[in-house]
Amino acid sequence: MLLHNSPLAEWKAHEWRQKAAYVAQQSVMLPGTVEENLQTVSRLNGKPFDRELAKRCMASVGLSELSWSKNAADLSGGEKQRTALVRSLLLRPQLLLLDEVTASLDPASKHLVEQCLLEWNRQEGTAYVWVTHDLEQAREISETTWFMDEGTLAEQASTAAFFREPASETGRRFIQNMQFERGATP
Repeated sequence: MLLHNSPLAEWKAHEWRQKAAYVAQQSVMLPGTVEENLQTVSRLNGKPFDRELAKRCMASVGLSELSWSKNAADLSGGEKQRTALVRSLLLRPQLLLLDEVTASLDPASKHLVEQCLLEWNRQEGTAYVWVTHDLEQAREISETTWFMDEGTLAEQASTAAFFREPASETGRRFIQNMQFERGATP
């Protein structure tokens, strides 16, 4: 993996962590309150906590009414996922690594997170690598699709080209199976 044309091995760990943030499918909440979780990035990097940015981000993912004094362990799975995402955004990373970031969310929350990330990309210029099994999400959100087959990169193409006419046989079968499962004509 390269960031600014430098491999991970050439980066100091704390510098890499300030530039790239990972949001796992199973969110991790640290001991303490929601606010303490949100402040973690600031504390770790010796920077002031941007409360206004945190409020805007929480609102953009549908958590404006969530009490910041609530114990983070008591949040629902979807609240944890969105709080973990906001915590990563507060780092203002140049790269977000997103692993099924909306998989546990209800449709309304999923849409809010998608819109938040698209807007964040427009405003901050943050790039992302977004792993998803949600084909509609991939089609609507991404510009480039990397299609993996049994742990191997089978295809890299523009998203429009991949969904219109996959170049690999496994990609074609995958798209046909997805269309068949949705009841569309393959």
